[in-house]
Amino acid sequence: MLDVAARFFALPFEERARHMSPDIRAPVRYGTSFNQLNDGVLCWRDFLKLLCNPARLDDVVPSWPNNPSDLREVMSAYARANQGLFRELMEAALEAMGITGEGVLEELDCGTQMMMVNCFPACPEPELTLGMPPHSDYGFLTLLLQDQVNGLEVCQGDDDWLLVDPLPGALIINVGDHLEVHIQQRAVQERVASGASELNAIADLGCVAAQPSTRTGNRPCTGASRRWHPTAVHGHRPDHLP
Repeated sequence: MLDVAARFFALPFEERARHMSPDIRAPVRYGTSFNQLNDGVLCWRDFLKLLCNPARLDDVVPSWPNNPSDLREVMSAYARANQGLFRELMEAALEAMGITGEGVLEELDCGTQMMMVNCFPACPEPELTLGMPPHSDYGFLTLLLQDQVNGLEVCQGDDDWLLVDPLPGALIINVGDHLEVHIQQRAVQERVASGASELNAIADLGCVAAQPSTRTGNRPCTGASRRWHPTAVHGHRPDHLP
């Protein structure tokens, strides 16, 4: 998976640029932070965003890049495997919270899954920029796969950043904004530091759909409480959370 990602970002810019879009909701979108005058962004990264909703993965894969030639096959297999793992993790989380999960799991099955493939190129002056600024992830859980280059950091307190040492083949599981309001823990705050070596990382985020959409592959579901929807939890951070 990481090999395919590295080969995509190694393609000529003209080939990658075919997938650029000003629409942040586009199901396939390539972007770069090198053009700071146009983007107004100081992040030192390239990214490829792929929408891979569980209910309609087969429908969206043909719109993904076909160069490298094995990108669709490898990344769709990875997306399917992550969908199964994401569901298992959510089942365990709901059980631990004492919540009957069938309605919520149904919402997740026909909700939104997004794969963000990131490349943080080697930076000649890493002290002047970040690969990605401090943020928390939108959604319930994020499954993060990174290569063996250091760069990912998580916040332990007031501006106390801890470097996450990469482990071969390991996934990092982060709590996202949608889940934080239902458990006694805030969503993970993370950032990516720039460095002298290129870093590749793949984030897979899952959440329920805010509303049905034929464009993104969301379909209406029944049986789950509206409190699990993004419209009910987005931006809500209870004071009692640590």
